[in-house]
Amino acid sequence: MVGPTAPARRVLVVEDDRQVSLGLEEGLGAEGYQVTSVRSVEEAHPILRRRATDLLILDLMLGSSEGWPLLSEAATQRVPVIVLTALVDVATRLRALEGGAVDYLSKPFFIAELVARIRLRTTPASEPGDRIAFGDALVDLARRELRVGGEPVALTPGEFEVLAHLVRRPGRAVSRATLAFEVLSGDSERLERTVDSHVSRLRAKLGDAAEHIKTVWGIGWRFEP
Repeated sequence: MVGPTAPARRVLVVEDDRQVSLGLEEGLGAEGYQVTSVRSVEEAHPILRRRATDLLILDLMLGSSEGWPLLSEAATQRVPVIVLTALVDVATRLRALEGGAVDYLSKPFFIAELVARIRLRTTPASEPGDRIAFGDALVDLARRELRVGGEPVALTPGEFEVLAHLVRRPGRAVSRATLAFEVLSGDSERLERTVDSHVSRLRAKLGDAAEHIKTVWGIGWRFEP
């Protein structure tokens, strides 16, 4: 787990409210994170392009601009994004999660909850069992990578989180509702349909190895090594 005694992970905060930025810098810094704060999408672009961050905390409303393009760029580069915004409607939450965000936290918020969500969404640098093989697929949980037939396969952050949740629980049935709540941080039926979409795309990318993701009718799915 990332924390004060672990090597600091780099966090990029894109937030135009200076008081919120300062609070995040102080709170996350106390937990051992290296925090870089910027106030606009334009300032964030070069940091992402240099791959100089391990996690993005993104406000969707940035003065005269919006954070959606940055969310798309981060998802393309497979940088986990936690959306931190005053927008609380389900449509915006769905758009963010389907666009690549791994989590969504509404303002106002407690820094302790944000830290807990960061810890949930980041993986230790090295642990036994981080590499899980099934069929001709290999999942590296620490590096957040999937290889099929030895070749890297691009997954969206949401697809990877669903896969990681399943392979960490071999032989256990996992419901749509559980994945919606624990992976997508919500409990609506619409989020459960988003889980269905993630699993469908994930199976297509796994090819023959998809047979290890079993459908449990009326419940959800089960990973069988």
